[in-house]
Amino acid sequence: MFDLAKARERAHILEGLTVALANIDEVIALIKACTSIAEARAELTARPWRPGAVMGLLERAGGVSTRPPETAGGL
Repeated sequence: MFDLAKARERAHILEGLTVALANIDEVIALIKACTSIAEARAELTARPWRPGAVMGLLERAGGVSTRPPETAGGL
């Protein structure tokens, strides 16, 4: 069970990084506009991000269909 939890945590982080890369220009502009790390963190986590090509890649890899039901709602 521990390995499954660690794998899910890692998958969540990798999906987040992939979405950030898909929106890299917007992410950089947002970070530069913030005056503190806390503000940047709040801004980055508060807004919904477009997954870009991530959803297509996941669908081709079968990632969306193999996700546990509790994580199927979004990235």
